[in-house]
Formats: sequence, C-alpha cells, structure tokens
Amino acid sequence: MSEAFKYDPSAAGGLKSADGSVAHQRPDLNLVSSPTLKMEPAGFWIRSVATMIDGILVNLVSFPLGFGLGMASVILFKDNPTMDTVLNIFAQLSGFVITIFYVGYFTSRKGATLGKLALGMRVYKEGTAEHLSFWHAVGREFAKIASYLTLMVGFLMAGLRKDRRALHDLLASSRVVRVNK
Repeated sequence: MSEAFKYDPSAAGGLKSADGSVAHQRPDLNLVSSPTLKMEPAGFWIRSVATMIDGILVNLVSFPLGFGLGMASVILFKDNPTMDTVLNIFAQLSGFVITIFYVGYFTSRKGATLGKLALGMRVYKEGTAEHLSFWHAVGREFAKIASYLTLMVGFLMAGLRKDRRALHDLLASSRVVRVNK
C-alpha cells in the first residue's frame, strides 16, 4: 500500500513512512504495546459504510429534535405564520448544526467519527499522525460541498486515486487511514 507508516523507535516521532519521512507520535495510538503500526489509506467502500453509520447516529438525535420543533411550530404558532416559519427554519438548521458538532468533536477528540472508529479508521493531517483540530474538521466537512457539486465524483476519487483521498481530503489537507495494529 502507498504511504504506509510503520513504528520505528529510531525515528524522532516514532513513526516513519515508506519514503523515510517522520510523522508525529500519538500516545492514543498505543505505539509502545504495538511493535508495528500500519496506517493504510481507507478506500471508498469502507468510508461509505462509515458515512452510513454516522448518518444513522446523527439522525437518531436530529430527527426527533427536528420533528419535535416542527410539531411545536404547528401547535404553538398555527395563527402566526412568521413564527411558524422561523421555528421550521430552526428545526431544519438543527440537523446541520448537530452534524457539524458531531464531526468536529469526534474527529478532533477521538481522531474520527464514531462510524470511522467502529471500522478502524482515523483522520489525520496530511503527512502526519496528528488528529485534526475542531475547526480543521469542520472545514473538512464544509469541503465536502465541493464533492457534492461535482456530482459525487469528489467522493469517488477515494476509490480511484492511488492515495485514496477524496476531493474534500485534498482541499482540507487530510487523510483517512485504516489503522492496523
């Protein structure tokens, strides 16, 4: 696989890529108890399954909230179309906000969303083994708009490119890898 990282105790950061460049060591990767750590690019299909898992998890929260707000607007503001519209817009935006915080929180704190974690993947800054910051993760999520605007070709790039990076990964200088211990 291209761009695999392996544990190398002689490397300053503990991780060395196939081309000899050193990445930063992450204590949460448990490098001490794992003599070899391979980080291989995650392909299109495994990332698609992770996205489905994340979609289910986000909708478990956002759907009841949006439904509740929508029902509240019908019941409370049936005679006030302005407030009904405002509450309905808020209900629609709640799913968007929940998604942004879900992605930003889990990617910055845990290294990936719950769907990716369940399938053994992590999201790193390009060329390192550092997790994205909250705002970097949010920017990566917004970069997915470009993948949608290309009629999903931006997402398909993860299956077509040798390094398995989608358009939003390129725009956000990130990489999704499968971590094999």
